[in-house]
Amino acid sequence: MASFVWDCLFCLLPSFCLLLLSLCLRRPRVRCWTRLTVRAAAWRLWVIICLILELPLHRSTRAWSKEVKPPEADIKSGQTSDGPRLICKHTALARYLLQHCGSLTKSKLATWPRGDPHIQTVSSQLWGQDGDHIQFTRDQLLLKDGGIVALDWAVGTRLSEVVMKRKLDGRKALGCFTATPPVLLLIPQSWGGMTPHLKLLCHQAMQQGFYVVVFHHRGSAGTPLTTTRLAEFG
Repeated sequence: MASFVWDCLFCLLPSFCLLLLSLCLRRPRVRCWTRLTVRAAAWRLWVIICLILELPLHRSTRAWSKEVKPPEADIKSGQTSDGPRLICKHTALARYLLQHCGSLTKSKLATWPRGDPHIQTVSSQLWGQDGDHIQFTRDQLLLKDGGIVALDWAVGTRLSEVVMKRKLDGRKALGCFTATPPVLLLIPQSWGGMTPHLKLLCHQAMQQGFYVVVFHHRGSAGTPLTTTRLAEFG
């Protein structure tokens, strides 16, 4: 009888442990400590993997472990100390953009692990990209000299993907959620074509509410070449 009781307790032990763990994780402080511990362990494991594979670590990947204040942007140079580069003149428009566009003054675009370039590459190869499901409709423009250029308009994604209306506190709504939706013109590389990264950029821009159009010059991406000019932008 005693052995039967011990066997039952041994079988129920994992369930008791999971129940105790779930009760502990309901406490905000325990949940915060657990999240920080798991993240720190994952970071150290990633460092070891990068050292074994001889992969360079991005200089801003450890920025998640400390609070970083947004650096002051230099309007004349158009560049922050560690962030995106804005090439511009010393104008009122440049000052307005730097003051109201937070992404131009942030030291990083995403924290680790989302901001790590190696993890982004691996995840895109394993799970694919949402941009593969985007659809385009083409308009061909006939120029004065007889040349033809193409405009591919992004018209939609999968039916299961629903673009939700999102608004920022105290700011205008994004993209087509306004009365005057902006048009985002994208120009691919010199040889043209739709790359996976370009499709993903189109998909993300559509989620933000932009009208997205991809420009293809003469003789690229299926555009007929009717003149002796190849790389002509009209």
